[in-house]
Amino acid sequence: MLVTTPAVGTVVAPTSAGGKAEKSGLLGAELEKLVVEAKRLGVPLEQVQRALEKHWRELEKE
Repeated sequence: MLVTTPAVGTVVAPTSAGGKAEKSGLLGAELEKLVVEAKRLGVPLEQVQRALEKHWRELEKE
């Protein structure tokens, strides 16, 4: 999750000690936005999965 702070900018929010259900709920809202936008653009599921995996791998390198 991102947090925007004046004079600092947008940064990744610290992870909470929340449980699996809480984390799934937070992620679910973001995933719903992604799915809705992909469907609106006509992007097939397989292409979304490939793009997600590509970004995941790129972040692992950092």
